[in-house]
Amino acid sequence: TPFAFLYQADLAYGTKVERLNHETQLILKSEKHWFNGPMTLPPTMEPHYRKMMMQNNETRRVLGLEPEKDWAVFSDQHTSEELLKLSAPMSRC
Repeated sequence: TPFAFLYQADLAYGTKVERLNHETQLILKSEKHWFNGPMTLPPTMEPHYRKMMMQNNETRRVLGLEPEKDWAVFSDQHTSEELLKLSAPMSRC
């Protein structure tokens, strides 16, 4: 279809990639998302998380990289406000 062709042409020869990159950076900097802060996980996952982080940071150390910061906290308690923030936008209606 002409629309698919124009989309691909814009992606390949136009400024679509630049616009996508700009929009991505804007979202990452200005909007609050689950990937911007620590993720809350159930306490049952903590031993697996610690093992994974230990293995990952050991690999990073061998490669001469800084260790990764903790990206998870563990809790059984969620407030209704936290659940609303974590829910999909469609469920907020």
